Amino acid sequence: MTPMKFAISKFEQFAVTSHLVGQPSPNPEHGRKRLRAWDELGVADLADKLATLAAGFGGEIKSADWADRTASIVVDINADVLDYVITGLGVQTSGIWTDVLGRLRERLEQLRDKKYELPQELRTP
Repeated sequence: MTPMKFAISKFEQFAVTSHLVGQPSPNPEHGRKRLRAWDELGVADLADKLATLAAGFGGEIKSADWADRTASIVVDINADVLDYVITGLGVQTSGIWTDVLGRLRERLEQLRDKKYELPQELRTP
């Protein structure tokens, strides 16, 4: 299965990880998909830090590292991880993330439906 190219900002990476990291994982396959999602979205370290902080072990996340809303990076997403993320965004979201996650979900659905195009400046010739 060929991964699909998707543009995501650091701010969106933080928002989606913050939302998904607290969701339960009902079985081992789901857990494996979740770990692949962190890798494919480029947020494995962030997910670990958020989980560590939530568990009360301390640590630090520099908000400036995740505040950029405009510059995007290109990630490769496989179909099963794409479905995992879309499904995870289909549940109730925290009010602070609703707008950014709603827009992100729409773009991910466009990617799934083959209606998404990378922004011109991110396309390779």
